[in-house]
Amino acid sequence: MLKKSLNKKLHLIKKPHLKVYEGFGNGTHCTLMGHALTQSASPREIYRNGFFHNTLALLKTFMIKTMPDAWIQVNWQGKVSETHTEADGFFVIDLPNDKPLEPGDYTVDVALISKNDRKLLDTATSHIVIPEVNQFAFISDIDDTFLISHSESILKRLKLLLTRNAYSRKPFDGVVKHYQALQLAQTTADKPNPFFYVSSSEWNLYDFIKKFIEKNELPDGICLLNQIQNLSKILKSGQKNHASKFARIVRILEAYPTQRFILLGDDSQHDPYIYSSLVKNFPELISGVYIRCVGKQRKQVVTAELDQISGRDIPVCYFLHSSEALKHSESIGLTYMKKGA
Repeated sequence: MLKKSLNKKLHLIKKPHLKVYEGFGNGTHCTLMGHALTQSASPREIYRNGFFHNTLALLKTFMIKTMPDAWIQVNWQGKVSETHTEADGFFVIDLPNDKPLEPGDYTVDVALISKNDRKLLDTATSHIVIPEVNQFAFISDIDDTFLISHSESILKRLKLLLTRNAYSRKPFDGVVKHYQALQLAQTTADKPNPFFYVSSSEWNLYDFIKKFIEKNELPDGICLLNQIQNLSKILKSGQKNHASKFARIVRILEAYPTQRFILLGDDSQHDPYIYSSLVKNFPELISGVYIRCVGKQRKQVVTAELDQISGRDIPVCYFLHSSEALKHSESIGLTYMKKGA
C-alpha cells in the first residue's frame, strides 16, 4: 500500500506502455522511433519554481524501467510491420511506402505486444513528417547551441537541471530570431524548412526539450536523442556517447539525398569535429556550418577544424552572438522569401 501510494504521489506509470516519438521520411520510406517501458513519469503539467519541485521533476524523468525484447507492431498506410525493442527498450523501424507520398504529416499507429502470449499491452499514435523536396533542412544541437546549459561544467549543468525547468530555462539572446529566419529561408510560411534536433542529451529529457522549444517559439522539429538512462546515470547526463550522434545525423542525411543541409552546433563538446567528419563524407549535401563559441574567446583548435570545412567551399560561421550568425545567414541567401515571390 505504501509503495502504491508513493507511486501515485510521484505520478509514476507502473505498467507496460509505449513512448513513441515523431518520425520522419521521404516519398519512398520513413523512420519511426520509440521506447517500450514498464515505468516512467507522467508528463509534467504544472511548472513551479524552486529547488524541490524542479529537482523532483528531474529525478522522476530518470526513474525509468525499460522493456527489452518486446514486440512492436506499426500500422503504416494500411500495412502492419513488426520489430522488437533492444536491450534498453528502444526501437527504430524503417517503413517502406507502397506508393510515393506527398509532403505533409501522416498519422501512424503503434501497438506494444507481449513476447510470449502475443497479448496487446498498449497502443499509441504518433505522426511522420515528410518535408518538401529540395528545401533547406537544418540539423541543430541543443545544449549550448540554443539552450544555455553549461555543458563544459558538470556541476553548473547539473545545477541548471535541478533548479530550472522548461519555462525558467533560457535560450541564448537572439537565437530564436535566427532560427525563425532559417525556418523560412527561401520558402514561405505554409512550407517551412524542416528542423532536426540531434543531441547527446538522453531520451529522458524529450518532453522537457519539446516543451522548451514550444514555449520559446523555436521551430518545431524531429528529435533524435541519446540512449535512455536510469537514475544511477543522472550525474552523467549529456556527457557521453557523442559518437552515436554522428550515426544519427547520417540517418537523416541518407533519408534526404536532394536536401541542402545546414549544421548548427557549439564548441563546448564535439560538434566541430563531428560536423567536419560529416562534411568529408557528405560534401554534396551540406551547405553550411554554424558553431557557437560558448566561451569568451574563439578556440584556435576549433578554428583550425572549421578552416578545413571552409576550405571545401562550404560557408562556415564561428560566432559569439546569434546576431553574427543571422547576418551571416542573410549574406549567403538564407533569408525570408515573401509569399508569392
